[in-house]
Amino acid sequence: MLTYDSFKSLYVMFYYRKRLRPPRKKKYRVLDKVNMFVETTTGFEKKGGVFLGTSITLLIGGSIAGWKAVGLFYGVLLGIAFSVTPALVLKIKLEAIRNRGSREGETFLAELISRYRMSSYNMNSCLEMLTQSEKTGSVCYKQCQEVLSRARESSRSRELYRCADGFSYAIGTNWSRMLAYNIGQSICFGYNVMSGMEDILSQLREARQQEEERKRMNSESARLVLFMVPFTYAITVYFTISWLGLGVGKLVKNQFCTSAGISFLLAIAFLFLINLVLISMVRNRRFDY
Repeated sequence: MLTYDSFKSLYVMFYYRKRLRPPRKKKYRVLDKVNMFVETTTGFEKKGGVFLGTSITLLIGGSIAGWKAVGLFYGVLLGIAFSVTPALVLKIKLEAIRNRGSREGETFLAELISRYRMSSYNMNSCLEMLTQSEKTGSVCYKQCQEVLSRARESSRSRELYRCADGFSYAIGTNWSRMLAYNIGQSICFGYNVMSGMEDILSQLREARQQEEERKRMNSESARLVLFMVPFTYAITVYFTISWLGLGVGKLVKNQFCTSAGISFLLAIAFLFLINLVLISMVRNRRFDY
């Protein structure tokens, strides 16, 4: 009886230290990651296997075609380029989605907090109210529908806790990961996460001031790659025809009907696509803190 209060305070201290401890990094299978990637960019659920199968088919088909045309080594490189191209295209779309979704954070979180109060701190009711007032083209509101549907379909606490993982992946920022963690805690365990969401909102407002400094970044390099690569190719074709005296028919034949010509053209297109991915990652800086 004399030591009861001391042991109780010690237990409370350890309990809250455990709650404040950052969650362990979740382990996903490769197929789970690909499913999330495809679903976020295309909207098709659980099509990661189809995407992987298509990529492997492109790899094998491109390698065989390239092997017969330009040899084994360059054929394998050609197959790799073919198989990676769909992922690069979807990666560009994913970066655009994340950029758009990250900039909705401040407005979306303010409305989420308001709805959370109105629903008496019930996250499921809060998300239902948000989905009823969905805004067209909004990434955050669309992801809220996904969170709500996953929460309704989940039967185990582990699945409930991870129901907001798609939300954090679709936006890909620190504030989205923190918000997803709070949503998972509230849905799975019924915790009141009002203070956590208010803290995220205050940090987003501070980050808004830093966003103005990011806009001063020079975008000339992006424009150079976007316009100069096709322009340089067109100028090369013009000089080849006008200065070297090579006819249009001969040029087209050399470019598209020879192994060296088609290999160089595909290499140019593939490297140009990689540059576009890098540019989209630099230009579409996500709003975060």
